[in-house]
Amino acid sequence: MAQLKPFNPILGETFQCKIENSELYIEQTSHHPPIFNYLIKGENFKIYGYNEFEIISGVNTVKSKYKGNYKVEFLNGIVHKIYFPQFKLSGLLYGNRTINYSGHMVVSDEKNDLISFISMNPDDRGLIKKIFTKKIPTNPDYFKGIITSISKNSKFDEKSKCYTDVDFNKHVFASIEGEFSCYIKFDDIVYWEYDTCQHPTFYRMYFTLPSDSTFREDLNWLKNKNYDMAQKSKIKLEEIQRNDKKLRYKIKK
Repeated sequence: MAQLKPFNPILGETFQCKIENSELYIEQTSHHPPIFNYLIKGENFKIYGYNEFEIISGVNTVKSKYKGNYKVEFLNGIVHKIYFPQFKLSGLLYGNRTINYSGHMVVSDEKNDLISFISMNPDDRGLIKKIFTKKIPTNPDYFKGIITSISKNSKFDEKSKCYTDVDFNKHVFASIEGEFSCYIKFDDIVYWEYDTCQHPTFYRMYFTLPSDSTFREDLNWLKNKNYDMAQKSKIKLEEIQRNDKKLRYKIKK
């Protein structure tokens, strides 16, 4: 099946909405590399930062490594920094086409010397190890981890810009286990379950910026299944972007 070119975000394009009582704001702040900044304002918290990633290509896989800044700040001043795992696409040349997380997800609370260290898809051994070692049956959505001490059981690696070297058998304050599409539990107590989750209501704000993605010509033509006009509008917007880029370079010189 042929795959058409995607409708990439435009530099300066925004999106905003309300999720129950929280406000969400996103803006595309860089085109090459693609980066967007975001802010979510809740009643007693805010989530903010920017999203950037780099692509790592392998023989049969493509991995997306997150390089952005992700923080959750509460009214009491506590800040949780989040370090996302790699996003892995497998089966490019052979085998089944799968999309999974790999590596580790880390959530740190430096003020209280706490860290959650979570191993995604623990049996993901890579090509060479899969040839010479026996696979332990597991669900690729499965993850496990612990809550432990930052100072006693980890160190910050400047190269990877993340915490590493956590021993799952030392200073364990709580265990973490789950499937990201199903449930999560701490010390055998289920705290979140998809089947019982009530999805929040999304709705537009009273005022929406003209740069909002819902106003894009090409996307609206596509939504109405007028593919010819969608393609023409897409090309027009890309030409405007290229011209704007030339003007920015001209001003810099």
